[in-house]
Amino acid sequence: LIDVSLEEGATGGKVSLLQRLLADRGYLPTEKVTGTFGPLTKEAVLAYQKAVGLVASEADLGAGRVGPNTLASLRREQIRAAVGIVRGLGWTAL
Repeated sequence: LIDVSLEEGATGGKVSLLQRLLADRGYLPTEKVTGTFGPLTKEAVLAYQKAVGLVASEADLGAGRVGPNTLASLRREQIRAAVGIVRGLGWTAL
C-alpha cells in the first residue's frame, strides 16, 4: 500500500508498487518498473493524473507527483478492480 507522497528522486518498494499500478493501467511499460521515480515515471504519473482529471497540465499544483489526491484515485481504482473480480468469480477469488 502506498501511503506517502512520492516524487521524482524517490526510490524503493513503494515506487515499484506505484510503477506496477501505472504499468497495469498502460501508463508505463512493464519493463520500466525499476523502483526509481525518474522522468519516465513522472511522465506516467502526469498522464494518469490528466486522464482521471486530477490535473489539466504539468503546470498544475502537484502535477507529476503522487500526493493525497492521486493516492485516493489509485486506491479507488484498486477497490473497483477487486470488487469486479469478486463479483465475477465469487469470494473464492480472494
